[in-house]
Amino acid sequence: MNKGFFIKNLEFDYKDHDFFLEVKELLLEKNKFVSVIGPNGSGKSTFLKLLSCHEKNFSGDISIYGKNVKKISSRDFARLCALLPQECDKGENYRVFDIVMMGRYPHLDGKNYNFKNEKNIVFNAMKEAGAQSFQSRYFSSLSGGEKKRVLIASVIAQDTDFLLLDEPSSSLDISGQAEIFSLLRDIKNNGKGVVVATHNINLASFFSDYIVLFKKGKILKQGTPFEVINEKYLKKAYGENISIIKNPELENMKIVLPGIRGGIN
Repeated sequence: MNKGFFIKNLEFDYKDHDFFLEVKELLLEKNKFVSVIGPNGSGKSTFLKLLSCHEKNFSGDISIYGKNVKKISSRDFARLCALLPQECDKGENYRVFDIVMMGRYPHLDGKNYNFKNEKNIVFNAMKEAGAQSFQSRYFSSLSGGEKKRVLIASVIAQDTDFLLLDEPSSSLDISGQAEIFSLLRDIKNNGKGVVVATHNINLASFFSDYIVLFKKGKILKQGTPFEVINEKYLKKAYGENISIIKNPELENMKIVLPGIRGGIN
């Protein structure tokens, strides 16, 4: 399998607490928007850490373009795949421009360094992420949503084939969340692979080409949004307190709602 990430018989557990992750087989292709969903503690963040080589103590196989990730140098892998973790501290005392420039590190070998070219890449990344208006500010002065845009700009600047993002729209209001997912879809349409761990099932349903639903460290269901977003699988994952209704504006699209105890007055 050389279309992107291929996972086969993956097993991983944390030694210090009771958690076990298992993936029998999964293909994550370039040029696809993949959402990883599931309740808290189901393994979404752990799965992204494994894909990004931040956790290497696993059994089974994870390969990218047919090559085992454990056999790729950290620098070379960072040119193929960028990770934005859920919690990320890039340094409160750095300016926004410098933080986004950090994303260029895998490409800077000190031999053919062209600052003007690198600066343009950083500016374009900030523009894409909607962070250009505060490029001169200190990271510590930004709101949570602004910080998220800067961090997304940093992984865009890394210019990899795959972007792995853990809750990229957290800290953003409802419009900002939709903007981030729209941005990630544009990145996918430009030839990248985008893998997003998210709690927002509705945005995942609307923007994704493929969805992977985790429950207790295992894939409960994978497939197109039409195949995954239904009450049968969502109730198995999240419990019976789930309802799905048709989107009144968009044909074939669904809206997932939590049940409200006692109803709505």
